[in-house]
Amino acid sequence: MTELEGDDKNKEERESGQMESSEEEGEARDDSNEDEKREDVRDRKRKHSVGHEDDAKKKKKKKKDKKHKKDKKKKEKEKEEKKMKEASRQDKDVVESRQDRKRVPEENGRPIYVEHHQGIRGVMEGEMKEGEMTGGEDEENREIEKEEERKMLNRIVIHYPREIKVERRKEVRVLLRDDLARKSDSAMSKTELMESDDEEDERTAELMKEAADLIGDKRGGGMESPDTSGTDSPSDFMKDLKEKMIARGVDGALTEEDSNVELKAGNKNCAEFDMFAENVEIKDMNPATALLGAMDGTNASLKDNWDDSEGYYRVRVGELLDGRYRVFGFTGAGVFGNVVRCADIERSTTVAIKIIRNNEIMRKTGVRELEILRKLNEADKEDKMHCLQLYCTFNHHNHLCLVFENLSMNLRELLKKYGNKVGLHMKAVRKYARQLLLALRLLKKCSIVHADIKPDNILVDESKSTLKLCDFGSSGAIFEQEIAPYLVSRFYRAPEIMMGINHDYGIDMWSIAVTLYELYTGNIMFPGKSNNHMLKLFTEVKGAYPNKLIRKATFKDQHFDSNCNFLFHEIDKVTQRDKVTVLNNIRPTRSLDDELVGNQRLDKDSMALLKAFRNLLEQMLTLDPSKRITVGDALKHPFITGL
Repeated sequence: MTELEGDDKNKEERESGQMESSEEEGEARDDSNEDEKREDVRDRKRKHSVGHEDDAKKKKKKKKDKKHKKDKKKKEKEKEEKKMKEASRQDKDVVESRQDRKRVPEENGRPIYVEHHQGIRGVMEGEMKEGEMTGGEDEENREIEKEEERKMLNRIVIHYPREIKVERRKEVRVLLRDDLARKSDSAMSKTELMESDDEEDERTAELMKEAADLIGDKRGGGMESPDTSGTDSPSDFMKDLKEKMIARGVDGALTEEDSNVELKAGNKNCAEFDMFAENVEIKDMNPATALLGAMDGTNASLKDNWDDSEGYYRVRVGELLDGRYRVFGFTGAGVFGNVVRCADIERSTTVAIKIIRNNEIMRKTGVRELEILRKLNEADKEDKMHCLQLYCTFNHHNHLCLVFENLSMNLRELLKKYGNKVGLHMKAVRKYARQLLLALRLLKKCSIVHADIKPDNILVDESKSTLKLCDFGSSGAIFEQEIAPYLVSRFYRAPEIMMGINHDYGIDMWSIAVTLYELYTGNIMFPGKSNNHMLKLFTEVKGAYPNKLIRKATFKDQHFDSNCNFLFHEIDKVTQRDKVTVLNNIRPTRSLDDELVGNQRLDKDSMALLKAFRNLLEQMLTLDPSKRITVGDALKHPFITGL
């Protein structure tokens, strides 16, 4: 029993010891937790104090900024008040000055009041008395008063009286010349007062006349090409145009008077024709004005820098070229060079000078054009075949310069000015067609292909009755022609060029046909966006291409499949990728008769002439160049001969 009791006591002691140790550990943990809590509290207080200091600084800064803004507004307000006080003081002076009005004689039944400015108010008071201004009896006082009035004329302002009710009475500074003239016979009259201005106008007019005489301001001067089919005056041209516009039912038909007004107004700021380039519009310049503005000398900064970065010559108005051609206007710029209008001092006429770009390739092209022009002019010494006349050539600062006859405008400008979206009268189209065919016959006689016939490269004189073919920069001998898919401007490009077939004079015949259609309708016949699109548009008028022609084509794989079906390339509107459509059953969908007639009301003779025109176009637009009408047969066509 004793051993068992001893064991129990030992267990109790161990358990009590463990309990005491656990209690001590718990107390230690509690103490450490309390210490941590105290430390956390101190940290929070420290952070709060720092944040409070930051907030205090921010509040202090805000108060400072607010005070600064308040002081600034206060200063601005003081400035405004100061300005208002100054303005009110000035208004007060004006009111006081208006109280000192003097009555002068009536004019046209209405009394006029004279307001004296503050600067002369003291002088005028006591000297200009009402009785004296209306005609006093003392002659000596009146003479003295007249002298004083003459000295102060420019400082007197006229006002309408308060009795005339006007919303805004305009204060106009004028001279009382009429009043002084009525008071004294010795006063200056209006004519005398305006004498200095009239003299200045007369001097200006004399200078303008002298400049015009010096340069011989004759628009379109120079050699005129005779027309074997008769001549038409500008009035006849406008009469025919008006007739066609009425036939098409166009409201507000153009009259010659309207055209003249438009042309006169347009000479100041409208675009002048571009002789050798595509779609370049340059403002026309009056020769006399340009000469007067340039007689004071040339631009010194350009004396050592004649060309720009692309080799174009920097044209200077007033510059003298080759010792005889005075530059007075800039016409346009093309691929091969720029064109200027000049006054020929020796002949007193106006010429057009093409200045070739200063690089080797362009100079070779210019020399080739020069040779072609000389060949054509030599073959047409009488100037009856409607090709532009070359007068002479010279070199200027390493630039080849070609001097041409000066003409009025090109067919593009003519169509835009007189037949926009309407076209020209059939009489004008017929005359132009004959002249273009004559030019084409001269080219064939000289074995030359123009290769760029379009309205932009066809010039007309001022009477609008004679045209000239120009811009032979792309021309070449028939045996020099090579396959080039982008020869000729796209809208006037023949199908054999796009397909890669050897070409000849037929490409010029195609271009003339498309040009004539555009002249009559006012619309481009084939407005394609690419060669492939152009070939598709041709089929809408002419139908499918002959298989024999397709097999000759160098570029047939681009436009046709192995079965000679046309492959139409277009951009898909959704995916924006190239989309190819096979067209195997092609038939004409456009009618030339309907397009040419339009909404015109034509009589029997006019309809017969129009059908002859359509028949000529059909033969000129044959897809196979070997079957296309020749220039000799075209000149014998009833539409040209009138049979």
